[in-house]
Amino acid sequence: MLPQKLVAALVIGGVVMIVATAVGQEKKAPEERKGAVVGRAVAKGGFWIEVQADGEEMPRKYYCGSDQVALKAVKTTEVGSRLRLEWRFQEVFRVVRIEVFKAPNREKK
Repeated sequence: MLPQKLVAALVIGGVVMIVATAVGQEKKAPEERKGAVVGRAVAKGGFWIEVQADGEEMPRKYYCGSDQVALKAVKTTEVGSRLRLEWRFQEVFRVVRIEVFKAPNREKK
């Protein structure tokens, strides 16, 4: 009889711990990841821009989504520009703001 009560107590205790952990995790709001990168624009498309950050080997793609301010910033930024891009992560890296330090050189031939 004692082993059955012990097993029942362990099972009930385990279920209570699982439920308490699940409830505690649901209440936590996901952390908003955000930051900034300084580098050079290497490519761009309709709703995205690729920036190669200083010290990085590979460029990263940043998307605008439906944010009209970010979309305008991407459309007006020229490939080859030196810039600072503020981003936030929401499923993908998203453009928040672009500050152009130096436009690309225009050589006359």
